[in-house]
Amino acid sequence: LLSLPMMHKSENGRRSHFITANFQIADGPAADEIVVAIGAADGGWVGMRQEGSRRLTGTI
Repeated sequence: LLSLPMMHKSENGRRSHFITANFQIADGPAADEIVVAIGAADGGWVGMRQEGSRRLTGTI
């Protein structure tokens, strides 16, 4: 199981812009292979659990 963390390219401090893509490669990699994973998204996550800024969490 591979976990690929992703965040917004210009809003990197907002918790609402963090997401992790989990996926599994069934037959690899073999001893002489390398896995290269690139993630992209075209929209936000519908069920956002956290709001606010990572830098400002805990402040008023």
